[in-house]
Amino acid sequence: METRSKNIQRWMDDVKLGAIRLPRFQREEVWTPEHVRNFLSAILKSRPLGVFLVLEVDTSQQPFETRPLAGAPDNGEPCKQHLLDGQQRLTALWRSFNDNHDNHTFYVAFEKLVDKFNETEIETVSKKGRDKGKIGVPEEEFAKGWVPVKILAPGEEGVKQSIEWCETVFPDEAESRRDISMFVQKLRERMIDTVIPYLPLPQNTSPDEAIDIFIQTNRSAVRLSHYELAVAQMETEISESLPAKIDDLTREVPNIESLEGSNPVGDLVLKVQCVLENKKPTYGNYRNLNFKKLQDNWSKIEEGMKWVTETLGELHIWDHARLPTAVPLRVLSALHHLIPKTGHAHAKARRLVRKYLWWSFFTDRYERQANDRLKEDHDALVQVLCGTRKETSVPAFNCERPDREDLKTAGWPKNRGILSKAILVACSLKGARDVVTNEVLKQSDNRDYHHIFPKATLKKLGANPDLSLNCMLLTPASNRKEWAKKWPGDFLLEAMQESQFAGNPGAEVKKRLNTHLVRTEHLSAIKENSGVDLRKAYEEFLEKRADMVMARIEKLLNDGEI
Repeated sequence: METRSKNIQRWMDDVKLGAIRLPRFQREEVWTPEHVRNFLSAILKSRPLGVFLVLEVDTSQQPFETRPLAGAPDNGEPCKQHLLDGQQRLTALWRSFNDNHDNHTFYVAFEKLVDKFNETEIETVSKKGRDKGKIGVPEEEFAKGWVPVKILAPGEEGVKQSIEWCETVFPDEAESRRDISMFVQKLRERMIDTVIPYLPLPQNTSPDEAIDIFIQTNRSAVRLSHYELAVAQMETEISESLPAKIDDLTREVPNIESLEGSNPVGDLVLKVQCVLENKKPTYGNYRNLNFKKLQDNWSKIEEGMKWVTETLGELHIWDHARLPTAVPLRVLSALHHLIPKTGHAHAKARRLVRKYLWWSFFTDRYERQANDRLKEDHDALVQVLCGTRKETSVPAFNCERPDREDLKTAGWPKNRGILSKAILVACSLKGARDVVTNEVLKQSDNRDYHHIFPKATLKKLGANPDLSLNCMLLTPASNRKEWAKKWPGDFLLEAMQESQFAGNPGAEVKKRLNTHLVRTEHLSAIKENSGVDLRKAYEEFLEKRADMVMARIEKLLNDGEI
């Protein structure tokens, strides 16, 4: 291939007109403001900018579905080139010149010398930070020593913006206005005349070959993920967009995104497909997937995920913060199509699924080698459902159970920790109610993690307050700042007063506390001015609550429900 070149002005013209676009399988914009700043700085310092890779295309016969660069218009002349490598750099230029980055804007910083201006570096300014009021105000920008990158843009609009900016900065001082205008013009010329070379793949390049070259040559600062590589592979094998299908899936099963947390839903889909193809759900196996089978399995996967979110919702688990481990999402989504839909067989399968969930939550089964183990468990559960294997042979059901000491040392459930989160889920299993308002803590609620025994006081006494057994969920309104410092007995007294319950407020608060697996008799006497040894009372409380939680765990591990 012969290297060709365009200056930045021509690249921007092509983006504006739609002559160059992104093939649909390309990932989204991923560069951070720091990446953009470094790239703009490299242009001004005449450093190497790398080479773009483009596929020349017939305007009447596009090999791939395309989309415009982020922030660019979706119109114009027929597409002539598909950008295979260089998306982040070209997007950085377009968005910087048009100042349409979501959260930042970019400036060329300068210093004023005796007889000239001298640029120093590229500066990134947050649109929400302390200098947000200076953005777009030429006098303020000049006072800070900033020239907006947007006024250096190519074309008539850039020229117009640069003239207006300089005139606003020096409306009455012709000589000063001439000096800043000359400085800005030289910056513009350096920016837009800079050449960025590219390698053109000829029009007769096959889609398969183009995808393979794209995968092999991508050298951006943020490397392609395994999922993004699978996206490109699927595009060429079945001409369908995996991201588009994922978007449809998340609209159909909106809770799946919140359960997955920071993990892309696309990764979950590919892991489930691996299991359905009898493969371990590893990144390496993404490349070996049969995407035609994924297409055929799509409704099966979608229904499986919908069922999993409903099953977890029945346990009052609606998001990643409350989910002890996400591994069962992969196992059960792949298993769902085998679950009987009615009758005794359905009830038996439902109990098996619940039991599996609790074993995955209350053991260290998935803390190591999760991909190997989830495949083993899935295969065993399939055989149990088909009647060819006994339930007792499922590997997950043969792990070591937690003991009372494990419960007493499990950390704060807001942090990472499977057992810590599992304890909280088990304690509020029947539907925890707010102690003050009696509201059921629902999916849409914000929930505060309340220290039953006050955190600051326990720390002063040398005791660890951040234990799962010392946690209870409350609405933010009930977990008021001053209440967080109250001793348990004082908190209960005020909760009874605030409840405004006409009958027996003590009995009512007791009933509400029971929904958290907490007993009022363990707390009511522990008041700040009662002479009680708080540390000793805390240790006794942990012992008693551990007994209650342990009894519930045994029931859940044995029967799958209470």
